[in-house]
Amino acid sequence: MEGIENKESSTENTVVEDKSKKRNGWDDEDSSKRKKLDDSTLTENQKMRLEQARAYIEIQNKKYQDDPQSIINSTLSTTLNKDNTGNEARTLSILCRIYVGSIFYDLTEANIRSVFAPYGSIKSINLKIDPSTGKHNGYCFIDYDLPEAAFLAVEKMNGADFGGRKLKVGRPFNFDINLLQTLPKPSPSRIYIANVNEYLTEENLTSLFTPFGEIEQCSLIPDPITRKHKNCGFIEFKNEDNATSAVLNMNGFVIGDQAFQVRKSIVGGPMPEGMKALDKMPNLSANIPADVWETANSINNNIAAVPNKNNTINPVEPHPEIEKINKQEENMSLEENMSISASQRFSIMQKLARNDKESTVVLLENMVTADEIDEDLQSEITSECSKYGEVVKVVVWIVPESPSDEVRIFIQFNTTEAAAKANTELDGRYFGGRQLKAKLYDLEKFNEKDYAQ
Repeated sequence: MEGIENKESSTENTVVEDKSKKRNGWDDEDSSKRKKLDDSTLTENQKMRLEQARAYIEIQNKKYQDDPQSIINSTLSTTLNKDNTGNEARTLSILCRIYVGSIFYDLTEANIRSVFAPYGSIKSINLKIDPSTGKHNGYCFIDYDLPEAAFLAVEKMNGADFGGRKLKVGRPFNFDINLLQTLPKPSPSRIYIANVNEYLTEENLTSLFTPFGEIEQCSLIPDPITRKHKNCGFIEFKNEDNATSAVLNMNGFVIGDQAFQVRKSIVGGPMPEGMKALDKMPNLSANIPADVWETANSINNNIAAVPNKNNTINPVEPHPEIEKINKQEENMSLEENMSISASQRFSIMQKLARNDKESTVVLLENMVTADEIDEDLQSEITSECSKYGEVVKVVVWIVPESPSDEVRIFIQFNTTEAAAKANTELDGRYFGGRQLKAKLYDLEKFNEKDYAQ
């Protein structure tokens, strides 16, 4: 019995051991067969690529063991740059949008546009109106055409006083400064310029900025509808130092009653083509059929023949194309000979400015309406303007038959320097929620009490 038991035990042990060996052998054998089977179905090129893939995996595994974060960063970078075209457009859209809060409730979209337009071409303003009150909610979103404009607006307008309130200007919640890293690297020798007077050309800007260094290209952004520039563009210098100097010295430089807004560009890529791109764009107004113009003129003539409330006849509105030609003729003297040298930068200012630079009289508009005039207004203006120099006289003049109760305020100083300083400081300031318009007024006309010019 003992022999049988030993035999059975031995047999059982042997069987178990064989099963274990067979199971281990089966796994190894199967792997070997599968490997041979897989390799046998691959071409030489596929085998080579398979070996390269295995080697890459080994390298990545080793890299992950040494620095796990490097793999995460690499994967994230690949994800962000995948489908670069779509991501780039989406990124630019985010970078071009700003948030504006703490807006006075009586201010309109037109008020907001006038204040933020100097920083660049505005694509849209999203100002939600509360249907129950008929007023906005005190905030809006502004979309610019270019990200440089949005950056300038945030830098200059955050905390600015607007309608008696300090604006809160920033970025929407989905903004991330790191998005710039996914766009082409900006050229250090390229600057962005905004608030360019409509009569200035690319040649004028080149002449104005050449004293800071050699310019490779100057491009203003064209508007295919108006066939003019959008009051902003880029200037590419030959080296970075020239661009930096131009930003420091020309930011705020006033020409044609408008102060340049200048900063370094923040997005790279090729320079825009500029105004010559209009040659490749269709003339949208030219696509309107002649019949439409004839019908419009007929309607205008009928409307013009209807007496108005003052029993006078409205003048016939000219054909849009004729009006355009007339305007071009009026401005011909302004636009001719606009090619200037660097030493003549200030002469172009004299051509563009619509006032007498030697005058001691400053005209303020959009300050008050007729029903807001009181006995303290003149003394308040005299007190405020005395900081610029001695005030000789203040004249408050209500424009006759003005449908909007327009009021003109004339301030006469004792020196041209005081008047020039007041003109610069007061233009664009806010009074009672209104943005002031200041300009120098002809002294001879003022002395003749001709306040209507």
